[in-house]
Amino acid sequence: MTVLFLHINHSNYHRILLLVLGLCIRYQIGRRRFNRRSITGIQLYSSYFKGVVTTILETLLNLLGALCIMIAIITIIIHL
Repeated sequence: MTVLFLHINHSNYHRILLLVLGLCIRYQIGRRRFNRRSITGIQLYSSYFKGVVTTILETLLNLLGALCIMIAIITIIIHL
């Protein structure tokens, strides 16, 4: 008898990959934000334009990462 959680097929690989991708995206964005902070906790940018573009791109990527995680979890739950 095989354990349900240990039975991994191709569709499960895609779900796990999607989950890992979402977590990596969110981790990298959080890490970049942490490294940009000064001692006072304010994010520092070299120019206003870079600050605006970085904020917009990170927000969109953060939403994409969250969407990947949610889709992966929902499909894993449905598959069970």
